[in-house]
Amino acid sequence: MRMSVKIDGVRYDDDVEPRLLLVHYLREQAGRTGTPIGCDTSNCGACTVLLNGRSVKSCSVLAVQADGAAVTTIQGLADDSGVIVAATVLPFALPLGIAILAAAAYPPDQPRYGESAPTRPTVSRR
Repeated sequence: MRMSVKIDGVRYDDDVEPRLLLVHYLREQAGRTGTPIGCDTSNCGACTVLLNGRSVKSCSVLAVQADGAAVTTIQGLADDSGVIVAATVLPFALPLGIAILAAAAYPPDQPRYGESAPTRPTVSRR
C-alpha cells in the first residue's frame, strides 16, 4: 500500500504492508531510530511519537494510519545541540515519553532552554 507521511519535517513516500506498525516503519524504512521498541506490549511508552500533534504509542498504530499525517519523533524535538536526542540512549522509556508529552503541551512560541524569557512587569507596592 502506498503512503505519504511527513516525519520531523521531511516528506516520505513509501510502499508499506498494511499490517506494518508505525514504530517499525519509523525505524526500518524512515531511519528514525530514536524511536525505540520498548516492551512490545504498548505499556511502557518508549515508542511515543506525536501524530498530528497528539501523542500516540507508535507500536499500537499501523503505518498506513499515518498516511497524510505529520509525525514528530524524539529526534524531531532536538535542537542543533542534540540535547533531547541524547535521552534516547537511556535504557528505559520514561524520559522519552515525558519529552514527547512535554513537547505536545509546551506552546511553540515559548522560549526554549537557553533563550531569554520575557520579563514580567514589576509590581510596585505602596
